[in-house]
Amino acid sequence: MSNHLAIDVPMTWPARRNHNTDTASVCDTSIAVQGITLILRWIRESKTKVDRASGLDAAMDAFDHSDEAEHGRELREGVAQTLCSVLIFALSEASSYLVPEGVEAEEEEDEYSISGSSASSSLHQQSPVDDILPAEIIAKSLSVMEMVHRCSLKDLRWSFDSMGIQLLPLLLEVMDLYVPVVDAAAKEDMERSEGNDEGSRGERTASTRNDTHAVWAFHCVYNAMRLITYFSSLSDGRLSGHRAYLDTLMVVLGCRICSKGDEVNEIVTDCLNVLGNYHKVDKLVNVPGLFDVILLNIGLNDRSSDEAKEAVAHFFKCLFERQSTNSRSSTNVNKLMAKDEHFLQFITKSMLDPNEEESTNWVRCSAVKAAHLLCVPAENAKYLVKYNYSDDVDQPLDDDCTEQSFLQALIKMVLDGSESFSAACGLCHLAANSEEARFILNDPFLLDTLAKTALTNPNAILAGEAVEKILPSASFQLFRRIVLLMTLNPNFCHLIAIRSILSRACASIKGRYQLAGDECIIMILVKASRNDANIEARVEATKALKYLSIDEENKMHLLEDSDIVEALAKAILDANFGTSSSMSMYHESSAYATCAICNLVVDEDVNSVVIEALTPSTKVDEERRSDIRCNFVRCRQNLARKVEHLVVRALSTVRKES
Repeated sequence: MSNHLAIDVPMTWPARRNHNTDTASVCDTSIAVQGITLILRWIRESKTKVDRASGLDAAMDAFDHSDEAEHGRELREGVAQTLCSVLIFALSEASSYLVPEGVEAEEEEDEYSISGSSASSSLHQQSPVDDILPAEIIAKSLSVMEMVHRCSLKDLRWSFDSMGIQLLPLLLEVMDLYVPVVDAAAKEDMERSEGNDEGSRGERTASTRNDTHAVWAFHCVYNAMRLITYFSSLSDGRLSGHRAYLDTLMVVLGCRICSKGDEVNEIVTDCLNVLGNYHKVDKLVNVPGLFDVILLNIGLNDRSSDEAKEAVAHFFKCLFERQSTNSRSSTNVNKLMAKDEHFLQFITKSMLDPNEEESTNWVRCSAVKAAHLLCVPAENAKYLVKYNYSDDVDQPLDDDCTEQSFLQALIKMVLDGSESFSAACGLCHLAANSEEARFILNDPFLLDTLAKTALTNPNAILAGEAVEKILPSASFQLFRRIVLLMTLNPNFCHLIAIRSILSRACASIKGRYQLAGDECIIMILVKASRNDANIEARVEATKALKYLSIDEENKMHLLEDSDIVEALAKAILDANFGTSSSMSMYHESSAYATCAICNLVVDEDVNSVVIEALTPSTKVDEERRSDIRCNFVRCRQNLARKVEHLVVRALSTVRKES
């Protein structure tokens, strides 16, 4: 790709190391350091641009490997600092090489043009001093710099701390200079292809054009974007502090894409991944036209690659996730995008993407994850359930058309099994928040499939939140199956299952009767009542048993479980009365267990069992024993008064009727 004569490497150039070996001797290390020193001297002391380009060629050959430790050594030997100096000099020359050409004529921007004056200005190429373009020096310098930053995260952080703040403005300046060149060349190719037949359209890409300057411009932008991508993986967020950061990235995202094979797809993919790591959600939302550029130029552009489309979906997924964890954000981007026609069209089309060339359709996978998070806010349901799209924007949709609806796309993904747990979680939220969705999904088989599929989500929090939404309206048999699935793994959705049982027990007498008569449900509650690992689950379980033991017809069902008295007694004995407030949940569980066990004392036999269970097997503090007995006796007295009151009322009713 170079337009100069090749220059042989000096005889003093050392042989390259074998990076596949696990260990290296001190001699090998010293030779490698000497080689780095020779390359840096060659680049620094070059008298002409031809000689400097040759030195950069040698550096590209030497540093193009996958040994992270060796790249770390190269960074600490000063490779990046030397190239940074070269970059500063080359940029000063490039700024004078690219100048505006007189008075610019206004150009009509098309759908995919870059916004801003840099997109519409025509660039005049001045004659270079020699046959080496400044863009070539910049591209090769950035290429070597990108190679040495393929290092470990520790070395990458060291490099950014050493020179990142100085390097970032240079990288942004490179993209400001050369993105318009790449975009202008793409525009010329697209206009030229319009006069040819369809078979020749889009054959040229950013790195295979006849215009040498445009090719080097592409490599400048590509390598600068790669370096920003590496630094953006650092979690400290300092990279985003530059005032021109978002403006420059938006210009990159607006660069024209000629075809699916165009390497510009790789640049915009990297740019979207960088924005996916951006921490300031409010700042992203307030960039005018950012989401429109992303969706129109990449997401809904037939010329963009699948990788670029997948990056769009991944960007919005990251945006929604960051929104959910940032309570200080003033703009709810999740609710905002639920009303965005372009975004809903992109997400729906991506979920219905029929591409099966690879074993996994990553566009669909990322899109459905974003769709799931979009379904979580209750107010979004009314927009999502009604959304349909048509490829022909001039052709209105029929009211009966559901082939391309957001809701049907989610259902199809559940039934097809492609990233189905995210789709199932989204549908669970829609079923809880929309009467229309509930009507469409009101099928026992489909609800059962949704719950089982949602519980395959490896994220227990997301799975539990979703399934919990459909449990209140589920039939008892479906409720029972789902709860049993949720409690198979005590570390997954166990607490949510206990809470769901408690909610159903509080809802109605019929619900309590059904729960009390199911030995599996009672077994779950009993097991949770003596769970030392999850005291919160114990509180909810003892509270549920208290409600179930209120009704007379349920008491015998509960007593059929031989462990129920022992479990409740354990909750009472573990209360540690008189201790600090940190034990408050134990106290709460003890109170509920005391009420439940008192409700279950229906005769002397049960009373004997209860007293025996409450008698510690080892010698305990007399004060603690007294507290327990007083608490138990007090509850029994209250229960006796309650029973006596019910008997009196029943007798008076009988007398009136007679």
